[in-house]
Parts: sequence; structure tokens; C-alpha cells
Amino acid sequence: MCVLDGHGAQGAYVSHFVRDHYHVHVAAALRRHIPSLPPPSSSSPGDDVHHQESVDFNMFTLDTIEDVFLDASCRMTAALEDEMHLDISVSGTTAIALLFVTSGHVQPKVFVANVGDSRAVAGVVASNDPHEEARIVAANGRVFEYGVPRVWLQDVDMPGLAMSRSFGDSVATSVGVISDPQCSELLLTPGSFVIAASDGLWEFSPSTDVVAMCAKGVPYEDPQTTCDLLV
Repeated sequence: MCVLDGHGAQGAYVSHFVRDHYHVHVAAALRRHIPSLPPPSSSSPGDDVHHQESVDFNMFTLDTIEDVFLDASCRMTAALEDEMHLDISVSGTTAIALLFVTSGHVQPKVFVANVGDSRAVAGVVASNDPHEEARIVAANGRVFEYGVPRVWLQDVDMPGLAMSRSFGDSVATSVGVISDPQCSELLLTPGSFVIAASDGLWEFSPSTDVVAMCAKGVPYEDPQTTCDLLV
């Protein structure tokens, strides 16, 4: 599962490109880092059961998943840079990906990989992190507020990107903006749920309020009903 939020003149196209390719890079990276995973397809349902039993679910650790998403994000960024039809100089997209692990003899969990200022309730937002600002400054960029903290070139008031991590945004990349995801892990318990959304929600609703509203929709077991409650 992934939520994307494009920005800039080409933001819609960048987010669509990442939407169409990011999951492919993540799946390939998972197979590179967790060799016991089955190939992309199998011939019968019985094969699925056999493959599942052969997977070493103890390999699904936060360290491994961080490596998986870093691998996938690097390849995704390279693909964006190679896409001749996209101008990513001042356009890009956030991406928050959720990887659910609910099989095997391990407690169900979800891994959250966040690039940008979208958020999952268990995710980490980096926009005001002093370590993020230090990286921008070290790359000869500036961070100052224009409504919210934004990234600027040293001698020109552009691009004014309101995040320190994104896909695309090659101008901001030149002063330290990166596409490396920040990863976290949440153990799942019966009745638990995870909310992933762009800043279009989080800028107007505190996490506690969103969780309370979503809890009302959980008994319906219908994600659409829950989303309707939020908007």
C-alpha cells in the first residue's frame, strides 16, 4: 500500500510514474534481500502454500526492510532521472509505503517507509528534524520558513520545497534533499489499524482526532466508510 502526493507543475505525472513503478522496485528488492521469498508468480494455489512455508519470516526485521526500501528508492530515483518526458527540476512527489507482514509464525506487523511529508500514524515526519536541516546546510542549501520550513538554494530563493525528502525535485536534490525513506515498524494487534494520508489531511486534523474518527468506522470493516468519515 502506498500514498503519493505530487507537487510542482509536473507533480501529477511524477506521482503517477512512481505509482506505476515503485512497487515493482520494492518487490524486486525484497527478493534480493530476502532470498527465501518465492518468485513473482506460481502455477497453482498449492504452490503458494508451499512457498509461504519456505519463507523465513524472521528475516523481516526493521534493518532488512530499511535496506529493501533504500534499494528500491535509489532505483526509483534513477528511473525518474532517466525518464526523458518528465521535468523533475522543481516537481516531485512524496511517498509513504506500508508493507504488511501477516503470515508465518511471527506476530503480524507493518513496516512504514516514508519519503516526504505524508504520514502514517506510526510513521516519522522529517520536515522539522534538526538532522534533516543539518544535511541541507552541509550541502550548501538553506532552510528558512515561508509559512513552513522550506529548502532553498544558497543564492536564489528557489525551489522553496516544504520537505527534506522526496522523489524528483532535482534542483532541491542539489542541496541535500534525498529520496532515502525513513522506516519504522509497528506490531499489529487485534482491532488495530494504520492510517496513511498526505498532508492534505494532517495539516488540518491532529493524529489523535483522525484516530478517533477512524475508530468509529472500524466496526463497518469498510475502508471507504472510514475515509468518508474523515472528509
